[in-house]
Amino acid sequence: MNKKPQKPAKPTKPIHQRLTAVWWLWLMVSVAYPLALAMTTDASLMMALVMQLIFLMPALLFTPALVRGNEPSKLIYLSIVMLIYLGVAGVLALIRYYESAPTLVWVLRLVETGLLFMVNYYLFVLLRRLPPMHKQRK
Repeated sequence: MNKKPQKPAKPTKPIHQRLTAVWWLWLMVSVAYPLALAMTTDASLMMALVMQLIFLMPALLFTPALVRGNEPSKLIYLSIVMLIYLGVAGVLALIRYYESAPTLVWVLRLVETGLLFMVNYYLFVLLRRLPPMHKQRK
């Protein structure tokens, strides 16, 4: 029988490090958004922070799985959640722009959308480099 030679596995560590760095940067920008909103509008800072923490709850629950970065099943669920966040962030950036919100507010939403693109990209690459779930042993 003629077997195909196995390609060497690509390293996951550099992608995981980039993913983790972009993840924490995205969380910082997400927390900075209510601060910018409260500084530039009449919005209540406490209410904005509480609403943002409620909005971030699914991402915060998946943070330990992302930091470990070796469980494909949890990372697949995280990828689905992050795609939802990406869609919402893009729509909110456009809404903030068209409603003539202060520049800092819609620029932060635009930066958040870019960071979410990067998180989703690195998640996809990491999932491709991890061994398949059926081949992992515990």
